[in-house]
Amino acid sequence: MIRKLLTPVCLLLLLASCTLQGHMFRYEGTQIEETAAEQLTGTVTEVIDGDTFVVKLATAYVLRGMHLPAGQEIIVRLLLVDTPESVGDKAGMPLGEEASAFAKELLEGETVSLEFDEGEIQDHYDRFLSYAYVDGERVQDKLVKEGYAMIRYIYEPNTKYLDQLRAIEEEARNSEAGIWAIPEYVELEEGFNEITSSETHTELEGLVKEKAEEVGDKTVDEAIDSFFESVLN
Repeated sequence: MIRKLLTPVCLLLLLASCTLQGHMFRYEGTQIEETAAEQLTGTVTEVIDGDTFVVKLATAYVLRGMHLPAGQEIIVRLLLVDTPESVGDKAGMPLGEEASAFAKELLEGETVSLEFDEGEIQDHYDRFLSYAYVDGERVQDKLVKEGYAMIRYIYEPNTKYLDQLRAIEEEARNSEAGIWAIPEYVELEEGFNEITSSETHTELEGLVKEKAEEVGDKTVDEAIDSFFESVLN
């Protein structure tokens, strides 16, 4: 009788031990392992724009109580940085396409490690907020250093690397890299000046039209001169 009672009790204790130590579960002979961690690893399957991309998880994880199966794709938004928009309603901002292209070259198809800070791990769009690393190098650092991103969206306590990023941003600003080369385009930690952005595009469009008109007028004048030369000769 005692042996019969001990058997199910031992099984329950064994299952509880496995669950606590390794998040291991068994179902009809199939073993599934889930790793509880503050860092995830996966492959970048799509780059949406300069600061947002899609990652396919390499294995299953439990992230602060959230179960993420292996192979699931999650949208990642980089913490503490913002790049000019290249998609959506604000697409077409100066250096938006360049920032997106740089991110694609850096991330697309690569294995990436995601590190989470102490605060919220998702925003109101359900994007995962993290620091990202490729070959041990932080993606935020590279974007800021090349002048494709500014420091923005600072929400405590997701500020672990804020001081490091500010130092990198100061160097980029002093060297007028990327976005810092456009006068009044960037308002520190506030955002991109959309009025300046619009004016820049309007100015560029005006120069293009003016040049086209010059070329057009020149072509017409040359044609008229050629006509009279042929008549007079």
